[in-house]
Formats: sequence, structure tokens, C-alpha cells
Amino acid sequence: MLIGRYTTITYEDDPDTTGIKSGKSGPPIYTDYVIRVNLSTGTIVSKNKIDVGEGVYGTTYYYDEKEKHYILYRSDNYLITINPSTGEIIKERYVGKILVSSVYNPVNNMLISLSYPTSDSQRNYLSVINPETGVEISSNPIESGDGYYANIAGYDIENNWYIAVNTKFEVVCFDVSTGEIKKRYKLENPLADIKFWRR
Repeated sequence: MLIGRYTTITYEDDPDTTGIKSGKSGPPIYTDYVIRVNLSTGTIVSKNKIDVGEGVYGTTYYYDEKEKHYILYRSDNYLITINPSTGEIIKERYVGKILVSSVYNPVNNMLISLSYPTSDSQRNYLSVINPETGVEISSNPIESGDGYYANIAGYDIENNWYIAVNTKFEVVCFDVSTGEIKKRYKLENPLADIKFWRR
């Protein structure tokens, strides 16, 4: 099963000077959906409208396999839990900072993210969040450099490393407990999408 979110954009009618309404000149209307697709057949199993307010961060989301819930990070800094079968928002937890390139660790039930506190938006932090409560377990400043690529992140549970790729195309491994760099190496070629796993 493929589970995800998508947005449609329509436009309100906006009469022009001649009184003729033009289709795409009015204010945009955004409608969000959670969708389930059977990957064996390509059939849409369900498509339900969801209310995500002013939107969601595109790099912080995950699926809770145990509870069968889909979790998004809303732009007002709330983690929201959605029933993907119905679109119902079951739970909201306030975190209060910008989270990007998040990785969910189901073994320890932790959400590990690059974060930017609103009071220090130029500094990178490595934050660990309890997704059940939204409470921050730890937050450590990390090397910022020129930043990190969005949606390229991983977690090495054996070493407790958060893995990211900086704008110099270096893979950087951070100790989740301290924010200390444990390993780094240069990629041979620029890559737009990377997945990490241990074999």
C-alpha cells in the first residue's frame, strides 16, 4: 500500500473589467487529500480530504506501522496524526520549532530532525522529539556550514547516528546524543535523492 498526501489548486472566480469571469485569476484555493493506493493493481483504495490549515512541511512525515497512522508536520509546528482510511485528524501535538529532513525511529519511538528554533533561525540543531507528546527530548547545535539538502536523511540505529548531506555533497554522520560529527565523506557525484540502509 502506498500512502501519501497531495494537494489540488483551484481558483475563485474573479470578474474582470468586462464582467466576464476568468478561470485562473482569482485567489487560489488549496485542497489537501490523504490517499491510499494498492501498489499491486494501481487502484486507489481511498482518497479523503484533510484539513492541514496553512499547509505542511514537505520533509517531515512518516507512517506509524504499529498504529496504522500517517503523521504530518503542519506549518503551525504541530505534529498531526491522521487516520489514512478516513482522513480524520486523531491527534495534534505542539512542537514549536521548524523541523526538516526528519527520520522516524519506530524502535525507540523517536523523531530525529534538523531543527531551526524561531529565535535562532540561522543555526542548525539536531533535535529528538517524542512524537507521542511533541516534547523535545534533546537538542544539540551542529555544524551548519551552508546548510543541508532537504529530504536526504537517514538514521543508523546501531551507532545512533543521524545522517545528512550538506551542500558540499558531503555525507555527514552526527551522534544523536551529542551532535558531534562521527564520520564524513565526499560523494563522488552530486545526487538529488539518497536513501541510507545498513546491510
